[in-house]
Amino acid sequence: MRAKPLTLVCSLLAWIALVVGGMGLKMKYGFTPGAVAAAVPAQLTDELQDRVQLTAGRSALLVFLHPHCPCSRATIKQLDRVWAIAQESGAADLLPPVHLIFVIPPGVEDGWERGGNLARAERLEGAFVHFDRAGELAQSFSARTSGQVLFYDRNGELRFAGGITPSRGKAGDLRHARALWDVLRRERSDAAESPVYGCPLFHSGDRTCADRLSPESNTECCREP
Repeated sequence: MRAKPLTLVCSLLAWIALVVGGMGLKMKYGFTPGAVAAAVPAQLTDELQDRVQLTAGRSALLVFLHPHCPCSRATIKQLDRVWAIAQESGAADLLPPVHLIFVIPPGVEDGWERGGNLARAERLEGAFVHFDRAGELAQSFSARTSGQVLFYDRNGELRFAGGITPSRGKAGDLRHARALWDVLRRERSDAAESPVYGCPLFHSGDRTCADRLSPESNTECCREP
């Protein structure tokens, strides 16, 4: 009879260990940055400007996103916060045009990209939404992770490359976009970088992460280490 309580205690301890271990793995993955954009163009060429429909002589913020990824939602939410803070502090004139670029895989049906993330993007003040078929534009800018942000100044020079969220799928406060904010306010003269927390835009064989997802199951890539 005494063995039964001991068995229950052991089972409870094993269950707690599994729960804690699972939470630890989830937290570790959540705070693991995505693939680095290792070959981002340091200078915008005329060809790249034309492909993104940029205006020569104006700064631009490019954001590469997955249509159905929670990491994309967090990045859009963070951008919205930064823009609101800038306007409230009287610094709205420092905000560049924002180009939200959604990577779309080949072979999907029309309208596949529509969903909550696209709706949020379309509501973001001053933002232009682009659809990157087969991820060709993302590859031209070396963007490999959803949430990759690139800021080019009015001379077409790269001033910021990185992410603006504290972890995968989580928006933060202004601290987590501090590097970008300092560049926008011209408080630093050197180019800034920060890690990008998001799901991969591409998998092996340059197959887009988007073709692994559907709007009904929108966290598969973010769960996959």
